[in-house]
Amino acid sequence: MIKKIKTFYVILCLLNKAKNILKHIKPWGAKYLLCDPIFNVHKPFSFCTMFSAFALARKLNATPLFFYERNINKSELGIYRFLNLPSISVEELLNKNIKKVAIRKPSSLKKIYKYLIDGIPVGRCIWDEVIWNKQCTIKKITHAMPSIKRAEKYYNATKKIISSKNVIGGFFTHTTGIMSGIPIRVLMANGIDVFSGYGNLSKIKKLKKFDTKSGYVRPATDVNKKIFNKYCNQNHLKNAALFFQKTFPISQSKKEEAKWLIAMHAFSDTPNGSMQYIFKDYNEWFNFTLNEIIKNKNVHWVIKPHPHRDNWPDDFQYEKIKKTVKLWNHITLYEETWDFNLNKIGFSNLFSEMAGVLTCCGSLAIQFAAAGKQNLCCGDNFFTELDVINRAKTKKEYSKKIKEIRPLTTKFSKAKIKKAQLAYYLAYNYIPSLLLPSNFTTWESYMNQDFLQNLNTTNSLNNELSFL
Repeated sequence: MIKKIKTFYVILCLLNKAKNILKHIKPWGAKYLLCDPIFNVHKPFSFCTMFSAFALARKLNATPLFFYERNINKSELGIYRFLNLPSISVEELLNKNIKKVAIRKPSSLKKIYKYLIDGIPVGRCIWDEVIWNKQCTIKKITHAMPSIKRAEKYYNATKKIISSKNVIGGFFTHTTGIMSGIPIRVLMANGIDVFSGYGNLSKIKKLKKFDTKSGYVRPATDVNKKIFNKYCNQNHLKNAALFFQKTFPISQSKKEEAKWLIAMHAFSDTPNGSMQYIFKDYNEWFNFTLNEIIKNKNVHWVIKPHPHRDNWPDDFQYEKIKKTVKLWNHITLYEETWDFNLNKIGFSNLFSEMAGVLTCCGSLAIQFAAAGKQNLCCGDNFFTELDVINRAKTKKEYSKKIKEIRPLTTKFSKAKIKKAQLAYYLAYNYIPSLLLPSNFTTWESYMNQDFLQNLNTTNSLNNELSFL
């Protein structure tokens, strides 16, 4: 009961802070910053993204205009009204006289992924939207049809809003899915700047143009090489990064064994918004990887499930994988303590025994690189520009690299290790989002640390030092 009262108090304080910020933005102008429905009172980080939208609107001298769906974003709408924020619904726009795009039923799963609306590739957004709803992949065309219809609804509504209002920019938390992914691509296709941020007041990034063939948009969370180079020669940062690295289990000086870690992902997460483009989703990546490691018996592979159990899809064949793994002596499935809400993930204590890590695009790759250990990613990763993570650009290359892995694979050079240490430190520790604790899904973390006080000092931060 006391926790609930404290949480309610924190929420009221944050809402009051929002009102104070809004005083500096009003009166609203005739220019608009189109925003996705980022606010959810049950998720602490949504306050951060809302404040980021306000800050960007103030910088652009524009009115933040929140774009929502009546049936899906009811809680967000209540907050918009409470704060007297301008908002407009997809349904309201579609009720007006507009030319609508006709629904075209794709004939194969491959065509879903490459689906176009008026020449704009949005299939990746649709694919992510479907698996976001507790599915690990799309198995039938019918599974995607509701999302295709919804994507075209968002396309039509976005076209209408930019033709009826002076939209000078957009602010979105994600780069994929329906609510964010479709408007982003429509805005970009019409020459309108789009910015992205996800819970970090001190970092809002302008998105580059999307790939007109694939529709891929690099998210705002990638590390910028130009910014990194400004700080790579500062000794105090290098020393701090080295100390930070030594606090992790990966760096502990135990006898290293001939094991490689397979870091599974949250299968119903958004792979096409996380710099991964070789595979359509994490399910396809894992099954491909499993088939490849079966062939390489030179290494003992240890598969670690993703800790966030809430993100495990309903249709993922976990029991089938367990049976498959039992057939091979050189593969182990580690199941201990994989609940994200527990204070300790017991498996982390065994990281030091691993010679390397194989992941799709996760943060473990940079941690292993910073510890001087081998790693392999497929496609892009958040540190692609720095060239510190071993990556494969095609399925063929990925397969070849897995086959070549040996227990005594050559380690990284000292120069690359130091570079990875600094990159990891800057991205995950040095001036991170002051509003985001390590477990930002619970309000308890906010109350245990004085984030409200930090919020008041955010404006004094050096924006360039925060990558995420």
